[in-house]
Amino acid sequence: TVILMVAMAPFAALLPRVVQTHYHRGVGSYGAIFSAMAAGMVVGSLLWAKWHPARHRVIVCFAAFGINDFGIVVLALSPWYPVALAAAAWRGLWIGVGISAWTTLMSELVPERLLSRASSIDFFGSIGLTPVGYVLAGAVATVVAPTTVLAVGGTLGACLWFAPLT
Repeated sequence: TVILMVAMAPFAALLPRVVQTHYHRGVGSYGAIFSAMAAGMVVGSLLWAKWHPARHRVIVCFAAFGINDFGIVVLALSPWYPVALAAAAWRGLWIGVGISAWTTLMSELVPERLLSRASSIDFFGSIGLTPVGYVLAGAVATVVAPTTVLAVGGTLGACLWFAPLT
């Protein structure tokens, strides 16, 4: 929940402004970034379906989410829009792997009679602080460049995902 608050929420809240002021582009370019991310998610999900490792899935899941957050940093710091598109596709790929790994773990390890309750709690726990992240990102971006907010949030998110793996 904290990770999504510091990494994903600022990305969603500040990306329109970054596209406009950092890349000097409009709403079509904003949509293209999300389309690239969605395409990456499809590829990542298909990659997981093909790969589907039997061991170390929690490690793969956490690492995938951590790697995805580096895409935020690249997007925020790159002066080139095509690099931002590639970073968004990169993010999507690893989000697709991470979500597929997590969903597989949930469905295999949680007893069927508890799966709906566990899924609800998991979803709430994952996004519970996201609205706080939207507000904080907007407030901080009034005094700090939005690209800095994204770069710091992406870095912090990656560190938090990798911390349990060390």
